[in-house]
Amino acid sequence: MASRMTPADRSILSSAMTVNAMRDARYKHPANAIAEIIDNSIDAFATDVELLIEEHQERVATRMRWRVHSLAVLDNGDGMNEETLGQALRFGGRVARPSIRKIGKYGMGLPTASVSQCKRLDVWSWQAGIEEAYHAYLDINEVQSGNQNEIVTEQQPPPDTWIKRAKLDTSDKGTLVVWSDTDRIKNQPDTIFDRLSEEIGRTYRHYIKDGEVRIRMVVYRGDSPRVDEHVLPNDPMYLMAPSSTPAPWSDQPMFRPVPDMDKKYQIQYKGKKETVEVRYSMVKNDAAAIGENNRVNPGNTRYGGHAYRNMGVSVVRENREIILDDNCVDTSEGGGIYPQNRWWGCEVRFDSDLDDVFGVDHNKQMASSFSQLLKQTRFSSAQLGFDLEDELDADSDVLARIAKEIRNNINSLMRQITTQFRQRPRVQGGDQDTSKSTPAEQAEKLATDTTEQNLQNQGTTITPTDEAFATTNTADKISGIAEAFVAEGYEEEKAKEEAVLVVNSGNRYRFVDSVLPGYYVFQAEPRGGILLVKLNVNHRFYQYLNALEMDIETNEDTKNETAAVGLRLAILALARMDDEFIDRDARLKFQENCEHWGRMLHRIIDEGSIYAGE
Repeated sequence: MASRMTPADRSILSSAMTVNAMRDARYKHPANAIAEIIDNSIDAFATDVELLIEEHQERVATRMRWRVHSLAVLDNGDGMNEETLGQALRFGGRVARPSIRKIGKYGMGLPTASVSQCKRLDVWSWQAGIEEAYHAYLDINEVQSGNQNEIVTEQQPPPDTWIKRAKLDTSDKGTLVVWSDTDRIKNQPDTIFDRLSEEIGRTYRHYIKDGEVRIRMVVYRGDSPRVDEHVLPNDPMYLMAPSSTPAPWSDQPMFRPVPDMDKKYQIQYKGKKETVEVRYSMVKNDAAAIGENNRVNPGNTRYGGHAYRNMGVSVVRENREIILDDNCVDTSEGGGIYPQNRWWGCEVRFDSDLDDVFGVDHNKQMASSFSQLLKQTRFSSAQLGFDLEDELDADSDVLARIAKEIRNNINSLMRQITTQFRQRPRVQGGDQDTSKSTPAEQAEKLATDTTEQNLQNQGTTITPTDEAFATTNTADKISGIAEAFVAEGYEEEKAKEEAVLVVNSGNRYRFVDSVLPGYYVFQAEPRGGILLVKLNVNHRFYQYLNALEMDIETNEDTKNETAAVGLRLAILALARMDDEFIDRDARLKFQENCEHWGRMLHRIIDEGSIYAGE
């Protein structure tokens, strides 16, 4: 008896189920899906790519909002013939090109990326004049209803709506990809545009910098462009210029190379010797030391925020970034990100022949094997229960060594940056306005005045620090304080300059940024008659206080200024209490309590989300 099953019934994959599964392909952001389309353009040797976004107003709940209605990617690449176009829209229908770049992986990029963001995909491509273009489409609704079971191509020129908006010459050859009914793109258009510009600029920064491709982005409301600009390189190494980094670092590198750390590694894989290149960078002194008017912490400037969004190890495959891995972004036990993280850069570069070694996924958003190794380098062999190199095959043990060396080098950069930040002068010459004291200076002055008044009225205990303040000569004061600064990592000349400033201020107290053990908020150290009060830069309180004070500089908020001075005075009061203890056991008990409350404070700030970030 003849079977009643149709060919579709016997198919290994159900068209409707397959396309539904592909719709759920997890792209981190529409930019990652769009990157798959741009990959195809670059593989087709396009020198110009235009991303055209069309917005419509839609009712969302009770309000009318602008939404991305459709999106097109147009390029002047080599184009596709009829057969190649048909393959390009099939899931897994790899398109063979004579490209030396090999950005594509399995040939699933165009349809998978598209249906993850929209319900209708149209593609026009031409190689012998735009009027001779071929067209094919993929419609989710038709596939789900059973009305589209195959990709059909036909000769049809692309719609003038998109072509007239272009600035590049596509009369001879090119490709137009259009997404319609973009039901998965939910963000506000401005948010989408900013993120697209940032992500695409970072993904293709090397191609853009080297002049191999230009990427133009345009947003339309009706026929008029609301935004029209070319994408600039977004370099997490901050060595490229010009770039998208905010002024004053848009036209000059914000970081400097660290050539002593740069290294090339050889991996023997499938009978071939492959190269992995690792480069490092760290912030320049003037970028770290100078904010607005020489007083605002650079972490709170626009370029500091830009660097915050670019933290991590940049993994670059075939000159194209696939992931900014955050496994080496150092955090405290409470989960807070140390502010030094944004001021280093690390880039790992390799070719697609090492995809399996690195664990590159089909949509080029992950390097899972490499990321796992970076994650494991947080722990010792004893904590892991094994040694990384011993557990891996010959192809991957080099990768484990690379991961370990990256971790060690980044730790070294973090230490250098911490030292560099501690040496930033609090008062500089030039055009700086020094008429207004910082909250730290105000608190130091108020605490000094209060202490002297209490000493005159015999309302406080006279400590050895008080006696040294009154009897130590100026030279010895400077020498003692400078020694303390050197111990904190200052260069000797800078330490002496800072010590002179401390002594000349006439204050009895001085705040010093430091790295302290455990959850200490502060530690008090008498030097040269001055009570140095070390604030723990790794504590959430310090990060919160720093963010508060930078907001004061930016917004001239007098209430926040009063709060910041008050918080610093509270710390100085506790430091004074520590200095007044004569009994050693009582002092140790007090310090234990300070660490205990420091732990609680660290977690309260974390869990309460009152820290706004640098």
